Amino acid sequence: MNWSDWLQRAECHAVLELAARLILREAKRRSIPSRLLPESNGSAAQHPSSRGAPSIQAMVNTLWLYVQQQAKVWEQGHAFAALYAQGENRLVQFLARRYILHLLDLSRTQSASPYRALYRRLRQYLHSSDAVQYRLMGGHSYYACAHKDEQEALKDSASWGSSDSYKVWPAPPLSFCRDFHSLRRDEAVNVACFFWREVVRRLGKPCWVSVRELTRYLLTHVSVPPSEREVLFSELSADEEEDPIRDWHHAVDADQERTLVHRDLPRLAQKLLADWEEHERAVFYARHAIEQKLADIAELSGHRGPSGAKYLLEQLNRRVHDFCLTWPGLSFFDEDQELVHEFLEEVLKICKSAWEGRSD
Repeated sequence: MNWSDWLQRAECHAVLELAARLILREAKRRSIPSRLLPESNGSAAQHPSSRGAPSIQAMVNTLWLYVQQQAKVWEQGHAFAALYAQGENRLVQFLARRYILHLLDLSRTQSASPYRALYRRLRQYLHSSDAVQYRLMGGHSYYACAHKDEQEALKDSASWGSSDSYKVWPAPPLSFCRDFHSLRRDEAVNVACFFWREVVRRLGKPCWVSVRELTRYLLTHVSVPPSEREVLFSELSADEEEDPIRDWHHAVDADQERTLVHRDLPRLAQKLLADWEEHERAVFYARHAIEQKLADIAELSGHRGPSGAKYLLEQLNRRVHDFCLTWPGLSFFDEDQELVHEFLEEVLKICKSAWEGRSD
């Protein structure tokens, strides 16, 4: 049996409905534009007791069509038999993950969000360019175009951001491509260095400049015509995407799959914590390893009271949840409690050094 055959069987409806519910929940949490989701047929307004059901059914219908369109492609890299052998939950997780990825791609079109589309294009180019220095700080991207004699001063410099209007700043060079969805790498680097030099001139010293500020500057000076050009996940490296969803090469059965994830736990823990700041690691360790009270954690994290510490912990827990969602056995959909426990132990091992450093 293949994907097309399965779609003709009655049993597919239950799987599609579960996947649809997960998709709608994740779409809301990820702030995916509602216009990208299938519309209700309006019957909910006539029958309040069934409110919510039409949108689920509309999502099921849309998902069925999407799977039908992808069936031939998926058979090459995601054979249905391998997924089907692992049970209903694996099918649900696979379908939901693939469609959320599809929605995120659509949300990055230039017409949907010019800012997000250009921001990701610039991140991609600056990260891969040898002409600039690039780093992640606090989950955000920064760059510099420092010469050799400036790089020493750059090491300990703070990041720069501005709330001023860029309308009074010099416009980008004329060589900058006004139709930015076809922006070339050399053009992106040139305009980025132009902006960095202007920042340094105004500040009086080298510094790290946020890619978000570069994006804001460019969109202040360049009008953005409508376009359906997408900035796809495949065009960004895994390290570059702040909320990556990656395909998993499914093993034939669940035991083999668990073995693959278990073997990879140390690397997965490193990947989760790659963009966490030291105080975030310390706070996570203090709460989950030694069960410190919120008042003590607030002092550790620099908050005035427990409410600030509680909010930070909620954000950190959400980041762990989001990361686990993309990995079999760690996701709440097919959670293996023993595997999750071992994963958290690997995370806490890495966080321990940060806690010891701040507690000294």
